[in-house]
Amino acid sequence: MSKSYSFTNIEKYYSTGTVPAKDLDIELDQTINIWRLSFMPTTIAEASQCFAFCGAVLLTKDFKIDSNQTVGDLIEPVRLDLLKKWQTSKLDVLARTKDYIAYNQTERHMRTIAYNEVCKNLSEIINLQKALLPAVREIAGDSETEISTDSDEGTVVNLQVFAKEATGSTQQQHGAHSDRVDTTAVVTLENIGPHGELVFIDNYGESCEALGLDPHQNFNNNLKTILAQEPDSIRFRVHSAMPGTIVLVRTDKDIHFISSKSSEDVLTNISPQQLKQVQNGNSVLGRGIINMAFETKRCREIDLLAHKIETESAFSAVDHDYKTFFKQLNDALNQAKLDSEIKEAVRGAIITRVSAQDLYGED
Repeated sequence: MSKSYSFTNIEKYYSTGTVPAKDLDIELDQTINIWRLSFMPTTIAEASQCFAFCGAVLLTKDFKIDSNQTVGDLIEPVRLDLLKKWQTSKLDVLARTKDYIAYNQTERHMRTIAYNEVCKNLSEIINLQKALLPAVREIAGDSETEISTDSDEGTVVNLQVFAKEATGSTQQQHGAHSDRVDTTAVVTLENIGPHGELVFIDNYGESCEALGLDPHQNFNNNLKTILAQEPDSIRFRVHSAMPGTIVLVRTDKDIHFISSKSSEDVLTNISPQQLKQVQNGNSVLGRGIINMAFETKRCREIDLLAHKIETESAFSAVDHDYKTFFKQLNDALNQAKLDSEIKEAVRGAIITRVSAQDLYGED
């Protein structure tokens, strides 16, 4: 019999529903209860309250960043400029194709533009992030939040690209992970058709711990085990990616993923006007987002401690031998004798750095 689990009451901000498990990339023939973010704040105060309760808030085009500007005023020129750069291949040449299985056995099939390329070639993104910083600080309730300059996990662009004349259905996906940076503004450039949504699993880490599972390894098996043994111990929160909007989210603790998008999702739902905006030769941009990375003071302190432990230990040199990596990481953390909360935060920071290096580093 399942235990009774309590969660923060988010019904004011999320609507409930069900979806087939396979819509969330879970290979089970059943439906899953979901909570979909539906609240649209009209003021900074409302946005801050939603973010405090839920660790997420949706800012629509009409949301006023300040007395003079809306989200749309700031985002739309950048969004249209980047889509034009996609059409003319200027964005495409900056992107790297990623097709691999990550440290936790989830897949990465996408194209990425790393932080160093954003800084060198896409200054409009950095300028937009600077313009959003005061509002992010106010909504997150932390005046010491700063723009991340992490060489591995600073602000990036993620693209899901499909062939216009696709034969058979192909999938693009960004599998389960958490981030080292703790505050992320997801700016959507485009998202055609269904899926491509940001899904958080509340209480996933705690559920893994209760069942003796490592939350950073074998995600798919972990999730199936939880759903079989303690299905009420987790909650799926879904956040739609809508062009020209921002979803501000806490990203360092709860694991999250992007529901996979197929060529069929895109090509059977695209309008002629959309195709004109997102086609580059035979390539179609089905989904594109900017991940703007911000960090609180605590996040930076955890990172400094993580770097110190990495420098003093040999495990950081391990390359894709994840079994050895996790053993050496755990040994180093045990020797550091940290309290349990700090230890888990440092462990997460180190693992997510490895993940970001795989996704955004050189091939």
